Amino acid sequence: MIDITTLSIVLVILAAFCTPFIYSHQKKKQHENQLVSSFMTKAKEHQLHINSFELWRRAYVIGLDKDLHQLLYVKFQPEMQVKKVDLKKVKKVNVVNEHRIIGPDREKAIDKLWLLLIYEDPKLSDTYLEFYNADENIDLVGEPLLIQKWQNLINETLDDFQKNSSEKQFAVKSSNAPRVELDTGGH
Repeated sequence: MIDITTLSIVLVILAAFCTPFIYSHQKKKQHENQLVSSFMTKAKEHQLHINSFELWRRAYVIGLDKDLHQLLYVKFQPEMQVKKVDLKKVKKVNVVNEHRIIGPDREKAIDKLWLLLIYEDPKLSDTYLEFYNADENIDLVGEPLLIQKWQNLINETLDDFQKNSSEKQFAVKSSNAPRVELDTGGH
């Protein structure tokens, strides 16, 4: 049988061991909530209603307003960068992977990952959204999957917009077409 004194000592040691981890987790969660709140405030300033968003590394947030076809990107560190992209003007989305070859096995080491938004109008300069920078972070933490997810999400939004635009153009053209009435034999 375990005596009360031993059990008490074990519980105190366990609590002392776990407390810093719990505190650290709560601080991280509080910081993440502040970043998301700041992001949503920026979205409201741009009159956007964000349907889906992603926060990673407690430094980046990207969000999408599917109704207005707008993308909002915020990089909080080292200084805040805010980019709003009108997806109605975007022609193509690519992933840009800057890497170097290292070692005798010639493995790729990713240095930077960007989401590249190419506009229909060649006068507009392309927009690069940074997802990873080896100068600021030591290793990748899911960024290749994350950037692929957002490329797919933006492409779906572009496809929906193009489909809806072509349907609206067809509806307008159809409503402007001359009406033809059939003669059914005088009745």
